[in-house]
Amino acid sequence: MFKKGVVMIIMLVLMHAPVFAVEKIKLAVMDLDAKNVPSVTASIVSGFLRDDLYASKKYAVVERNQMEKILKEQAFQKTGSSSSEGALQAGRILNVSQMMIGSLSMLGKYYYLSVRIIDVETGETKFSDAVSCSSEAELVNASSAVIAKLTGKAEDTGKADVNPTVKAEQPEKSVQKEAVKVEKVEKETANEKKEGKKVEKEKVPINVEISLYDFVDKSFDIKKVFHSNVFLLACNYKLLDNSKKLAVTFGPYFSENHGSNDIGLRASGYFYPYPENLVIAYTALSGAGGYSLANSKIDMSLDLKMGVELPLGQFEIFGEVGVGLQKDSVFLNLMVNSGVRAYIF
Repeated sequence: MFKKGVVMIIMLVLMHAPVFAVEKIKLAVMDLDAKNVPSVTASIVSGFLRDDLYASKKYAVVERNQMEKILKEQAFQKTGSSSSEGALQAGRILNVSQMMIGSLSMLGKYYYLSVRIIDVETGETKFSDAVSCSSEAELVNASSAVIAKLTGKAEDTGKADVNPTVKAEQPEKSVQKEAVKVEKVEKETANEKKEGKKVEKEKVPINVEISLYDFVDKSFDIKKVFHSNVFLLACNYKLLDNSKKLAVTFGPYFSENHGSNDIGLRASGYFYPYPENLVIAYTALSGAGGYSLANSKIDMSLDLKMGVELPLGQFEIFGEVGVGLQKDSVFLNLMVNSGVRAYIF
């Protein structure tokens, strides 16, 4: 009787004993390697993966800010961190069991999300998967599909496309993640401003130019050098190619040359070998045709010149030297020109 009572007590204790939780795997997620996609998009999808891993309750996920702080303190170089070797090194610093690495790429109209989980101690790949989707909005579900497969909540169907019907099955989660996406983009933009990154305002390509030409004529009479200056007022429309190394400008002008006032049109071609420098050097070829208000003559000129310009916000200060050929003249004149351009919008 006593033995039966003891057995019953033991059975009751076991039935009501708390179920001890399985220890979570400590894991860190490196930002996805961006291939033909903006880095901010890859960073956001990396955040989706962290959120889904945390929600699975099977992993102890290191927060991104904490991870970056620790790696920065240890002077860890992020370059190459998306490789297996770099991830293992980061994992040891972070004192985690596993690291998730991967890439987000775009080929044609499709996004491809590929991830791997590596055991930090052995270097063994514990999990790998890849999914594709046809729009940026579906990346929310693509990340969820990968983590669902990892945690056993989805059937292993191989590398399957994420189609729009998946999104309809979980509308609340999609809406929440879209809100997270917007919030993260805003934070990234705010951080860039705090770090002093320049957000350049694109100039409207219309400028007003005021300049002064000095010509040295064929006689090279030094007394005439400063008596042949020409005041020029012009309006230019400037077109740049994508490399910003080639430009074309054209527009009307007015010139004043000791009573011989001309109005006309001018076009120029520019080559900028180093367009990103603080002071920008260039070579240019300009052609102009005008009408003299003083004697009703038609004037034409062709100038080949080298110059430099200093951009100052909406203004450009410039200086040029070169040679010029004018109508009814077989001689090349040396010329010096300096002035300022103001972008009026």
